[in-house]
Amino acid sequence: MFEDTSDELREDDYCDKCDLCVRNSLIPSRGQGLEGSGTILHLVAAPSPADRKTKYVLSGNTGKFIRRILEDKKLLALSYITSVVKCGTSQTINAKAITECFPRLQREIARVEPSMFITYGKDPYFIVSGGKAFPKSGEGIDVLPNGKIHIYTMSLEYMRKNNDYSYLDRAYDLSLIHISEPTRPRLI
Repeated sequence: MFEDTSDELREDDYCDKCDLCVRNSLIPSRGQGLEGSGTILHLVAAPSPADRKTKYVLSGNTGKFIRRILEDKKLLALSYITSVVKCGTSQTINAKAITECFPRLQREIARVEPSMFITYGKDPYFIVSGGKAFPKSGEGIDVLPNGKIHIYTMSLEYMRKNNDYSYLDRAYDLSLIHISEPTRPRLI
């Protein structure tokens, strides 16, 4: 489904800047979209406990479910998935970890050059939107100052807890609209 990039670690793929880091604990990003090709960058807050075991993002049951939806909607080949924090889990991340991981995320975004962002939850939304507060609705779409589309939705933890994955369908359907009509952003 997604290629495992763990064998292709870059020089900045080791970190010991915060208390979440343990030697070789970084969970690498992955995707089929080529770097620099204008892919959809999916941004989650942190790896899940299953990701820590397998050493790649979105590897557990929720990840398999998401990959299946992306594949059904013909978005998997355009997708690149990463996390704000690379070592911890959503239960352990803190402001220091986000601050320490931020430069790494910035370099990754510059390398990938996404044409669209899909963010899952408050922390990813906050980073991509440039500090705007997370909307009460929990989902929607923005056009960023650089003209790129930002689709945001609830966190995967929220979806799992409430057993409501309809947010994914709405987010991915919005991305399909904007892929087919890239010059005319629609705000919903």
